[in-house]
Amino acid sequence: MDVSDLTPTWIALAETLEIGLDDLVRRFSTKPYWACFYRRNPHPRSDIGILSRPPTDQSLLLAISHTRLHLRICPECLVKDWESPRGVPILRRSHQLPSSLVCCIHGARLLHQCPGCRKVLVPRLELVHLPQRCESCGYDLRSHREQRLGDLSPFLRLALFERECLHSTFAPRLASDAAAFITMVCHERNLTPIDMLRENFGTQISSWRRRSEIAELRRINLWEATMPTLCACLVALGFTHESAQKAINQSAPETLAPSKATGRIESISQARNIVLAKIRSGGRVTWTSLQHGSRYLFWFLLLADRAWIEGKLGPRPRAGRRVPSVRKDRKEILSSSSEERRRAASARASYRDREWLQAILANRRDEQSKQRPLARDAVLRASISKAMTELFARSGRPIKFTIQRAAAAVGMNRNSIRTLNRRDPQPRDTLFESPSHYRLRVLLWMMNELAQLERHVMPNRLLKKARVNAGPTERFWAASIVYLFGPPSSSETT
Repeated sequence: MDVSDLTPTWIALAETLEIGLDDLVRRFSTKPYWACFYRRNPHPRSDIGILSRPPTDQSLLLAISHTRLHLRICPECLVKDWESPRGVPILRRSHQLPSSLVCCIHGARLLHQCPGCRKVLVPRLELVHLPQRCESCGYDLRSHREQRLGDLSPFLRLALFERECLHSTFAPRLASDAAAFITMVCHERNLTPIDMLRENFGTQISSWRRRSEIAELRRINLWEATMPTLCACLVALGFTHESAQKAINQSAPETLAPSKATGRIESISQARNIVLAKIRSGGRVTWTSLQHGSRYLFWFLLLADRAWIEGKLGPRPRAGRRVPSVRKDRKEILSSSSEERRRAASARASYRDREWLQAILANRRDEQSKQRPLARDAVLRASISKAMTELFARSGRPIKFTIQRAAAAVGMNRNSIRTLNRRDPQPRDTLFESPSHYRLRVLLWMMNELAQLERHVMPNRLLKKARVNAGPTERFWAASIVYLFGPPSSSETT
């Protein structure tokens, strides 16, 4: 079975074996690994409503599993399974962890493609089959051998670290705590996470990150990092799973606070805790650093807790002691040409003029929602006009630019093209060619072809050669075109 996703097959198996679903998932799936360092955001919805009672460990069941399109296997583990008394190969969940590129037991590189033909060996399905030979080229996997890595290899230590996360007995903790601890240690050692990962793992970082080339990866935002990146950083710093958990536990909570406030402050205690954490971590806290670090924190302390912050930092400098009025803030938000002034005014208004600010933002969103379709329609019309111009420029008999061709030019259907045509501020049939316009183009093309052959024809013959129905409008067009191209010769007139 696939050991990553919680599917109805898992639920049916738990009911058949009469065991708890949380026990089954904890022992046979990769979800305990993803729940080791979890995020604070709400868990996704899961289809587990058919159970008679909810499981005891919801966080484990609803942990997100970042799956791949193929499963990994270790040839040496498979040989050991085939030689066992049962003779049944086992799909190990420790091999499916994202940054485990080698077997944590044998130190050999894990395979997901056949060494002979590069075809995927075990695709991701609910029920999988582990072959002894490649089904495409017949390559014998039992005879395949990989060079074993040493005990000091960072890839082997990372595989062992992730396996310990999978079988961890420590209580799950927030990923932000682990990320803050990594940031603190890197700062103490004068390291950057991205350089540290490149030095230890090289281009293999792209195997568990959603990046195609290592050259594009210039920095790592640890606050948005996933489990593989956190584990790789801890391994690169020289920690095992147990030592990392103990070190994070022993770290003071204040040192694990964010380096700056990234959003609007909700309470005085929250603002004070951020400032105290900066002071305890050894950082220099001044009026200037607060103002440049987070405008929300700076203006909240100045407006709501000025006495306390002045007691910590001293009086505010004379040059900027005056706080702008509400009227001036409104004027800055509406008409200021400086982006920095608008942001500072918006930060102040979010605390003392919130209703007005919310109304202004709602009006701007409404205006943008109205302008966005107009801009989108203009781009679509330009694309259709370009396709029509290219079709008209082709040599040979003209081809009609139908509504189907217009829809294909922008990847839409015919009804959408008709709706787009009706929304035109100046209604014109410019998105596709009308039948009368197409017949006129055919007459002009045929007259041009005959003129190049120095043949002068009468209107009736022009209609016949162009194979255009001779209606009143078409006869008038043919006569006008013949007249514009010159009078017919005397021999053809007679």
